[in-house]
Amino acid sequence: MSSPIQLDVGGTIFETSKSTLTRFDGFFKTMLETNVPVERNQSGHIFLDRDPTHFQVILNFMRDGDVDLPDSEETVKKISREANYFLLNGLMELCNQKLKNSAVNNLPMSRMKFLETYDQVLRVIANPQKPVIIIYYVVSHDGLIEKPLGVQSHQFFDITQFLDKYENTFDVYFKQLDYKRKEEYRRKSWHLGCYYKNNVISESAFSCGVGIVMSSSIIQLDVGGTLFKTSKSTLTRFDGFFKTMLETSVPVELDQSGHIFIDRDPTHFQVILNYMRDDDVDLPDSEDAVKRISREANFYLLHGLMELCNQKLKNSAVKNLPMSRMKFLETYEQVLRVIANPQKPVILVYYSVSAYGFIKKPERANFTFFNISEFLDKYENKFDVYFKQLDHKRNEENWHLGCYYKHDLIKVTELTSYVTPDEIIAKFLEKIK
Repeated sequence: MSSPIQLDVGGTIFETSKSTLTRFDGFFKTMLETNVPVERNQSGHIFLDRDPTHFQVILNFMRDGDVDLPDSEETVKKISREANYFLLNGLMELCNQKLKNSAVNNLPMSRMKFLETYDQVLRVIANPQKPVIIIYYVVSHDGLIEKPLGVQSHQFFDITQFLDKYENTFDVYFKQLDYKRKEEYRRKSWHLGCYYKNNVISESAFSCGVGIVMSSSIIQLDVGGTLFKTSKSTLTRFDGFFKTMLETSVPVELDQSGHIFIDRDPTHFQVILNYMRDDDVDLPDSEDAVKRISREANFYLLHGLMELCNQKLKNSAVKNLPMSRMKFLETYEQVLRVIANPQKPVILVYYSVSAYGFIKKPERANFTFFNISEFLDKYENKFDVYFKQLDHKRNEENWHLGCYYKHDLIKVTELTSYVTPDEIIAKFLEKIK
């Protein structure tokens, strides 16, 4: 009879058996049935850097193949997150079913989608999946939702019934009106906006929205504190964020000088403007800069600029540098998860780093390092290739290469002999045929 196994989960000790932990394919079975190093605490218990709050539920599911879940929607979501981490697909299905059937889903707050800023309103309208309804509501200074003033006869609609009736046909959102906008707060007027394909179909029921009127073709934008001057024709050239902003009556935030305020980093906004002016733009060579521009293009819903950025990244010489293609694993828990749930056979290159942070070659001076770029060119389409730093605290000094397939360790060979990585992988391929 095997001894009990003690797990230190985020500082809390749990005791169970090997048969329980290996009952299901996944994280624990891979941990206990392969030779991958496992982190232990000072007492020798297996250490898992996870929140212990719901780990008892995890264990109970592994013991019985079933478990009683709490009624709290938030708690079930947390359990589902842990089940996903430990690769327990059965428990994840139980959580999903619980969430679907939960009475919590009948409470309107759990179904209401809130927009925090008018930027978010613009993005929702500019890129809709379905026709959009936005309910603008008033909140008082003390945080209470207020009914419109002077309307004793006004009957509020039942939000649950409203969502039951319309949420399958429309994307329904809720947006708090800003009491700093004196017109809106003084009237304390709710209103309901209906939008379709970038157009305002109606704003009615409670009141009309307060839009921004452009009296000039020249527009000044305050982007994160930096002013940019452009034309309305430039900003409305493409469908998306700006066209929706300027051609609908959705409220737009203004700074103290009356310029349209956009809470974004201004660093690359000149590139955004240049693209909208010419439908093309010269992108920098820096991979990091192109990624930042792509992120801004995504925010402004400029799909053409995003495609230019993606093409630049594909063609960039940076792509040929190995560091941009190497996938690193930081912990042995990550190693376990990669091996436990592989899409392809896995190759792990374990490398050594000195106490000063320099990558060390193996001690035998006559060992010839392989070229990492050529290695990836040759094998990354056939295998999932990862790199893991060896832990000098474990007295692990020599590079080695591990080959894994379907949860099994096929071979781990130290890269200190005259055996080349190609020879190791060739033997690996023979075994998994």
